[in-house]
Amino acid sequence: MLSNPPPPPPSEEKPPRPEGAFRGWCYNICYHPQFSNAVMYVIVINVFVMVLGAALFSQGVGSQVIESIDHVFTVIFILEVTI
Repeated sequence: MLSNPPPPPPSEEKPPRPEGAFRGWCYNICYHPQFSNAVMYVIVINVFVMVLGAALFSQGVGSQVIESIDHVFTVIFILEVTI
């Protein structure tokens, strides 16, 4: 007796591409193979900046620069969540 093959794991299934230019663009970015890697790199860099910021804040140096970099990372993370 022939049986149906098992369905693929959920991580391999992609939902169909949505209609519309902007939604399709977001879909293409979100499901691009390098998207997860890019987000992970940004997270790791952010951790290093936070550690550097903590060290500099204890010495009272560079607080404005670290705060500006923190704002940039905040914007990047908001864009990532929005996509």
